[in-house]
Amino acid sequence: MVRLVHSILQLTRPWFWTPALSCAFSAAYFAHHFSYDSALLICLCVGSGICAFAETVNAVSDTEIDRFSSRKEFLGLSVAGGSGLFINKSPRETNLARILIVMSIVASFLPCIFLGRWSFLIVTTGLILSYFYSMRPIRAKERGILGVGFQVIGYGPMSFLLGLLAFEGEFTISRLGYSVLVGLWIETVGFVTDILDIEDDEKQGVRTLAVRLGRSNSITYVIVGSSLIIAIVSTLGVLGEGKFDLVLLWLIAPLVLFHTFLFLMRNRQVHPSLHLYAVILETAFPLIVAKSWVY
Repeated sequence: MVRLVHSILQLTRPWFWTPALSCAFSAAYFAHHFSYDSALLICLCVGSGICAFAETVNAVSDTEIDRFSSRKEFLGLSVAGGSGLFINKSPRETNLARILIVMSIVASFLPCIFLGRWSFLIVTTGLILSYFYSMRPIRAKERGILGVGFQVIGYGPMSFLLGLLAFEGEFTISRLGYSVLVGLWIETVGFVTDILDIEDDEKQGVRTLAVRLGRSNSITYVIVGSSLIIAIVSTLGVLGEGKFDLVLLWLIAPLVLFHTFLFLMRNRQVHPSLHLYAVILETAFPLIVAKSWVY
């Protein structure tokens, strides 16, 4: 049983669900409404559904690559380099992955019964993007900007729109813009995972955007990109409210520390712990910015 639970966790990696869940939950600020029933639907649809599907499909798609990659772990959690479950080509793990994929699809669509007809379209689109991000013939993760676009849409607008449906919020263009900023933030800060895998991806001929840019340029991309997003958020906050909300300092201070660590590692292997630090920043951003803008 312990081995089964461990395999499920390594395939679905729930510690990476939190940014998408955070984006969905931030919709509650805009809707001025929160209920535990709605939160449960979001956890099932976005977390156990779309995110679990994306992580499992990604693990399956990288089976051959991960056999020759070095796993990056921190506190026993796999953060890059694959799950390590398919190294021995075990039928047990393959069948488990298939079962998890089916279960995650069911978990994605089941809440749509309560979320309304638009949720079926959003979930279907999210699952398609997740599949083709990892799987051929498209395999967007190896197609540079296309892969970036897939992640921005999935982590931002799709998660946020499902949150609006769950918390009965009103859709507006400005809120869509907010969700795009969230998607850009999560993709940019989360780019650390591709930096972690640069050496292994180069050896296997995997042409991710990080491989194309190189380590130093990739780190510059993360630092400059995340700084620009913070600048945009701060500027929009000033224009909208006439002041700079101090709550943003809870995001800016840890970001400066994150940038410092990245800069120091520009000529050497990035430590896996930095990726989990990045996940914390990704998760904090939607809630902090939503609170800053709405209240």
